[in-house]
Amino acid sequence: MVGLQKLGNTLESWKKEIINSFIKYDNRKLSNGPIEGRNKYIHIILELANGYSNFKRFRNRAMYILNRLETYNEKILDVFSVRGKGKE
Repeated sequence: MVGLQKLGNTLESWKKEIINSFIKYDNRKLSNGPIEGRNKYIHIILELANGYSNFKRFRNRAMYILNRLETYNEKILDVFSVRGKGKE
């Protein structure tokens, strides 16, 4: 009986979230799967690079990898405003 009481308490405390998991948008269930996939890519980038000391460079790398199939406008990116100065 204790197991059923714990299950009942869990269902009661997560009732709103459980109901929201059945909501459909454009005849498809909403899912956090795509976001979890993007988070995984970011973690892989960080692992392969052994960390980044320049956040702007890391952000640009992540945006490039995550948005490879996106279309871009013809506005030219000013690379020199993003690039770090480095050591002299």
